Amino acid sequence: MDTINKVIKPSVYIIDEHPIVRDSLATLISSRLGMRVIGSPENNLDLLVEIVNEKPGLIILDVNMSTMKVISSIKRECKNTKILVYSGSNEGVYSRRVSQMGANGFISRKHSFEVLLNAINLIVNDINCFPSYSDHSDGVQLGVFSQLSKREVSIAIALAKGLKNHEISKFFNISAKTVSSHKRNILEKLNIHSVIDLVGLLEVNDIID
Repeated sequence: MDTINKVIKPSVYIIDEHPIVRDSLATLISSRLGMRVIGSPENNLDLLVEIVNEKPGLIILDVNMSTMKVISSIKRECKNTKILVYSGSNEGVYSRRVSQMGANGFISRKHSFEVLLNAINLIVNDINCFPSYSDHSDGVQLGVFSQLSKREVSIAIALAKGLKNHEISKFFNISAKTVSSHKRNILEKLNIHSVIDLVGLLEVNDIID
C-alpha cells in the first residue's frame, strides 16, 4: 500500500491566482492523498473569514504580496492549521521569510509532484519542511542534539515521527542507503541504540511531543 495514504487526512485549502494550478493541485491531492480539497474565495477578506470558519488542516498557497500579508493572520486565527508555500518564487529568498511568518514549509515548483506530496506528508505529521533553507532549525533548542548537522536533526525528527527510510529519501532527494547512513551516524553520535531511544531523547528535550 502507498504509505502516503496512511497519513491522517485533513482538509486542504488551495490559494493560487491561476485556476489551472488550483485545479491540478486539487486533482493530485485528492486522488493521491485522499484529502478533501476546499476552494479559495475571490479576495483576502473573504479568505480569512472562510478559513476561520472551515479551519482546514493544511493550506497550500503561492507567495506574493497579498499572501505574504495573510500568512501571519492565518496562523494567529487558526493556530493548528499548517501552511505550505508552493511557489515559483526564489526559494532561497522566501523560505526564511515565510518561516519567520509562521509557514510550515516551502517547496519550489521546480521540484516534482512527488516532492510536493512527501512535503505534505511530513507537514501533516508535524515536521516542518524547508529543504532549501539550510539554517532552518524549526525553532528547536537543540541541546544534546547540537552535535548533529541540520540534516541529521531533520532526519532524526522524521524517524521519530514514524516515517520510513524510503519516505525520508524521497523528500530530501537522497537515497535510502544515505538515509540509513544518517540514521547510523545519529545513533552513534547520541550514544543510543534504536529509534525508540531516539524518540525518548527527543521527548525529554521537548523537541517532539
